Amino acid sequence: MHKRWFFVTLILMVVGCNTVLGITTGGNRLRNGESCTLPSDCLSGHCVSSVCAESACGSNCSGGTCNEAGECILNEVPVQPCMVDTECPSGFCVDNVCCNQSCDYECRTCATGTCTYVPPGHPDSSSCTVAFACDGNGLCKKADAQICTNDDDCVSGVCAGTHCSSRSCIGLAQTCGPDSHENCCDAPIVTGGTYNRSNDSKYPAKIEDYRLDRFEVTVGRFRAFVATYPGSKPEAGAGAHPEIPGSGWDPEWDSRLPATKDSLMSHLRICSESSPEPPWLSDPVILLPGPHPPIRPTISSSSSSSSSGVPLILPDGGPSGPHAPLPPNSPWPDGNWPIMHPLDRFPTWPFQPGVDSESEGENLPVNCVTWFEAFAFCAWDGGRLVTEAEWNYAVAAGSEQREYPWGTSLPDKTLTDMPPCSSLFQKSCNNAAVSVGSRSPKSDGKWSHADLGGSMDEWNLDGYQDPYTTPCNDCAAMTGATTRVVRSGLPSSLRSSASPDTRSTYIGFRCAR
Repeated sequence: MHKRWFFVTLILMVVGCNTVLGITTGGNRLRNGESCTLPSDCLSGHCVSSVCAESACGSNCSGGTCNEAGECILNEVPVQPCMVDTECPSGFCVDNVCCNQSCDYECRTCATGTCTYVPPGHPDSSSCTVAFACDGNGLCKKADAQICTNDDDCVSGVCAGTHCSSRSCIGLAQTCGPDSHENCCDAPIVTGGTYNRSNDSKYPAKIEDYRLDRFEVTVGRFRAFVATYPGSKPEAGAGAHPEIPGSGWDPEWDSRLPATKDSLMSHLRICSESSPEPPWLSDPVILLPGPHPPIRPTISSSSSSSSSGVPLILPDGGPSGPHAPLPPNSPWPDGNWPIMHPLDRFPTWPFQPGVDSESEGENLPVNCVTWFEAFAFCAWDGGRLVTEAEWNYAVAAGSEQREYPWGTSLPDKTLTDMPPCSSLFQKSCNNAAVSVGSRSPKSDGKWSHADLGGSMDEWNLDGYQDPYTTPCNDCAAMTGATTRVVRSGLPSSLRSSASPDTRSTYIGFRCAR
């Protein structure tokens, strides 16, 4: 008897102490949805954000499996096409595929068969379009250039004064476009669809809606990136396409970026990896005999075409014929003229000679930027490099399969940078780089994007592969190539490539979002 009462007393003491200490046991534990302090307070053993939950992921793991670390691993669900709800085991037909739930909320998509958030910066075709975009967390917010009162209004997270802005446009005057009053970071929506890459029916592609910079990245925008460099270098995985695994920044690329701000500015200014500045660049304009405009020598060229496919010509007489005297400090001491480009431009950083003012120079498209620097800028600015399939889609106007961004009219000086030209220093000279959007709207593409043809050739995300990667649903060639795609839009089917370390006065870029 004494032993029995001893154990009963001991049990009562333990229960009493646990009650005093706030430790719940058995039936006293809390149910899901009730407020909690510790995991042990809950019947499920999971206290998430001070609320008892079924798993360590809380209530945010629909269609997935929650692991011990609290990570929601989405289950693989075969995509089943549908037209009506009754065709789906779940009873939900969303975006023409069977979905695991109704998914009828704002900024949700079921393209993969599982209801997920629309990626950040993308529109929701049913409820979040035109002046709005999804933030990646199920909320619809204002896109760049829209009026805002605070940072939380904007999908970019930046309300600069009274308008939502990409990071590169904070404090930057709205001076782009033909009338010099547009936001240089404007990024209109490209409405997705299907089309044939390079107007070739052997290479179809499907593109989802995305945003693309209306203008090429300007000197002024790139200056903001340079100002914080090297702090503006991207983190691992930054700048990824939301639908393309492995498309983000690779830390192994860090060594391909300049080490310091001064080094970056030097490379931009002389358009070369070499340092210090060659003495002959102090007087880079040379007149060749014959009816040629002033040109800048390209000492790396030695064949009838450049590495990016731009045509080159010989001076009068050819390399073995009569030549004009070589200029002082010539880089060609053997007395032979190299093959040169008759329309070569100057680096636009900080701005090319002959512009009327520094403010005008800020609106020039930045050039002499490597593929790595273009990628890094777009990632830092909250975007990404556009894929080749996306870029070609915008230029060809999707299923319209345009030959040129503006239609079928042959290029002329009202549409693009075209010869002839009497001086690189004349504002009217079409060989010199001009402010972005100067020929808008006449030369614009279908979705109002400017300078898709004939301003700068533009870096794309992809490695160059010929033939194209197939099949292509928002695809990009991320492996198996040593060069990167460069597109010009003249015509829309034209492809070229360059080493990702290339700096050229003819290559710029724009970002997608």
